[in-house]
Amino acid sequence: MIDELERRIGMAKAVIDNGFCRVGPRLDRADAQGAALTGGASRALGLADALVGLCRRDHPAEAAVLLRQLADVAAEVAWVAADAARAPEALAALAAPRWDALFDDARFKARAAAAGFPEADVSGVTGLAADFAAGNRQVAPWSHVYAENTRPAPDPARVMALAARMMGRVLKALEARWPGTFPGSEELCSS
Repeated sequence: MIDELERRIGMAKAVIDNGFCRVGPRLDRADAQGAALTGGASRALGLADALVGLCRRDHPAEAAVLLRQLADVAAEVAWVAADAARAPEALAALAAPRWDALFDDARFKARAAAAGFPEADVSGVTGLAADFAAGNRQVAPWSHVYAENTRPAPDPARVMALAARMMGRVLKALEARWPGTFPGSEELCSS
């Protein structure tokens, strides 16, 4: 299962790379939507790659925060792809980011709903907060004797499946902006 999910996430990377190789020569430096979408896709690639590495090394709890950010990026890319006028707002948020603003559940849920993300995916991502904060606290010797430290880490396959679906959402948004260039979102969205 993990191997198949890693393959799907890798497929998204290849589609994004190939798509931007075709679109790249036509990009306009003054296009705020293009800037937001290419930057978001780049960020999604890095986050997904790091997430896979952590899950492969049995650190799915630590990967949960990367999944949360990947989901935010996917929702933002979809939000910007649906309306170019939103790009300046998305780009302005990068000018002075704050940790407390990175994981705004209300913003994520609103953008994800507007983009048609399944509620199961949205709640699956936001529901991992407890796994990130309290999961896998029994690693140090004898820490398991305390009930507060016994929450298991999330299943790596669950984290990676959500990541694959978020990458599918990124592809779907890019395909909406540049039709015929970023195929494959259907397979990933149903991972």
